[in-house]
Amino acid sequence: MGFFPLFGLEYLKLPLSTLGLLTSLHYGSEALTKIGAVWLSNRLPFGLGFLASAALAFLTFWGLFLLPPYAFPLIALAWGITMAPIWPRIAA
Repeated sequence: MGFFPLFGLEYLKLPLSTLGLLTSLHYGSEALTKIGAVWLSNRLPFGLGFLASAALAFLTFWGLFLLPPYAFPLIALAWGITMAPIWPRIAA
């Protein structure tokens, strides 16, 4: 997510206001779903929860290349939700 503003400006040719919205949606959805996502991922075996979250994050990342720009807000929300349990699972 740290390189997304540069990627969005140069490759996707998005305006700064759109990049700000997408970044806010990503971080907001990650923060709001972190407790539920961590609770759910703690109910699964470590490898399964981590692998499922990483796979969904990978798919949403590739959605930036494959889906039209009007779907980017949904991609940002999905990316935040799938990234929510990754760092707590790594820390566990």
